[in-house]
Amino acid sequence: MFVRVKATQNSPRRSVQICQSKRVGKKVSQTIVRHVGIAMDDKEQEQLVQLAHVIRAKLEVEHSEALPLFSLVIHRPSNLTAI
Repeated sequence: MFVRVKATQNSPRRSVQICQSKRVGKKVSQTIVRHVGIAMDDKEQEQLVQLAHVIRAKLEVEHSEALPLFSLVIHRPSNLTAI
């Protein structure tokens, strides 16, 4: 995931978005995961970009918790005796 700032043509407005790239075959497409807001000036843009980075970090943590790579399996040998 990454933060993207898109400028509106002939307007001072800039959209701050959190996007994700997906590869399908040889093509790469970008999908908007979350629209953070519209900035009218540089100060607002910087604030929205900082907010977007916080949201992106939370989304990545949620996504990583939802999809574990390995399941935790604990095997205990049955031939051990208690001391």
